[in-house]
Amino acid sequence: MRLLSISVLLLCICFPFALSAKDKKPEWVKQRPVDRMSYIGIGVAPKSAPDYMLVAKKNALNDLASEIKVEVESESLLQTVEKNEQVSSFLSNNIQVRAQQDMEQFEMTASWEDDKQYWVYYKLSKLDYEEYMHKRKLKATNEGYYYWTKGNEALSQRELFSAVELYSKGIMAVQPCANDELKQEHEGKTIDVALELYNSINRVFDNITVTSSPSQLLLQSFDASSTPVMISVMKDGTPLKNLKLKIGFISGSGSLSSNDITNDQGEVALYIQNITSKAARQEIKAAIDMSRFTVFNDNILIENVLSKFRATIPQCVISIEVVPVEIKAFIKNTGKANDALTKSVRNMLSNDYFSVVNDAEQADILILVSSNIKKGGKVKGEMYNMIEYFSTVEIEIVDVRTSQTLYSTNVNDFRSLSPESTSETKAESTALREVMRKLEKDFKKGIKNLNINKNSTE
Repeated sequence: MRLLSISVLLLCICFPFALSAKDKKPEWVKQRPVDRMSYIGIGVAPKSAPDYMLVAKKNALNDLASEIKVEVESESLLQTVEKNEQVSSFLSNNIQVRAQQDMEQFEMTASWEDDKQYWVYYKLSKLDYEEYMHKRKLKATNEGYYYWTKGNEALSQRELFSAVELYSKGIMAVQPCANDELKQEHEGKTIDVALELYNSINRVFDNITVTSSPSQLLLQSFDASSTPVMISVMKDGTPLKNLKLKIGFISGSGSLSSNDITNDQGEVALYIQNITSKAARQEIKAAIDMSRFTVFNDNILIENVLSKFRATIPQCVISIEVVPVEIKAFIKNTGKANDALTKSVRNMLSNDYFSVVNDAEQADILILVSSNIKKGGKVKGEMYNMIEYFSTVEIEIVDVRTSQTLYSTNVNDFRSLSPESTSETKAESTALREVMRKLEKDFKKGIKNLNINKNSTE
């Protein structure tokens, strides 16, 4: 027994830490330390909270960051945009978030816990922090300057989107230091990189024009323009290439064809294939397509610039005076054609410029309608039996003058069901109407894209 007591005593002497550390509350927990040469951050979290260690760490880093005063230099980007509350708030928040992220790289000095709480202690040398901030500022300046000069090069090469992309990357690089003056020597002058980036992104959309030649056209319905409309995009009189345009009817309708990306001359050739609206005056608008620029929307500073440009996007309007031309159509049925099928085709034609004639020799176009119906098997039902019908319909539009097929569409073996008691004639009519409803959308779209020069036939 005496030997056991001596052993316990020796353990306590040689290994004092074996006693409960929780009973020895450190001084930094009892009273916040004061250190003129260091920043202090202390965080605590109840051990009952999930991830209490991470919570305590976050609290300590927030405490540490609150001790570091953020100075706003007189010619900084943040000072320049302070009148814009949304942008200024965004930059200030970005600086704060980045400061908290910076704190995470510094090591924890100590930790302590008892049964209820967990504490962490961060201590950061002011000299070490100043050295780190100097390196971060230098990095932001160098990266921002690189993207600014590359953006200028892209703009000089008439690549507007690339310039915006590079300026935006530069702004992202300098944002964490938006409260600092980021000075850099450039061509014998001292510039502030952040301000140059901000001014460049603000000016990048200045003096852009979109024009067309010609701006007015006289066309007849269902006829193509013999020459393209040339749409030109310039900035300060210099053509912009590889820029996407959005082109379409703002009144009227028809078919357009163009490569919507500007070429090396800043031009897009717009081909008007036909006019399908009955309106006497119609208009086509061409404007810069801003959809590609949505990749920059996550950054409020850049989005603020883009939103101002979207409100006044450069555009041009091409006016078209339309000479209406009536197209005479003759409907010819083959196969299992009936009155319902002919009526459906006639109704779809008469809604546009077409008029249906009874003499093929008077027609400008022939509407060839062929149909076939096959009777299928019996389908047993709970109340009564049904009979299957499989319908095939093909519609072809032919130019009488050239014998050219202008359009064709078809539906093959469309399955429909009719009660067994229904007569075969009625069942077939019902089946064909169902097929025509299926064809109607495609047919109407097809006749709007017809290109018929009636003057050449007379």
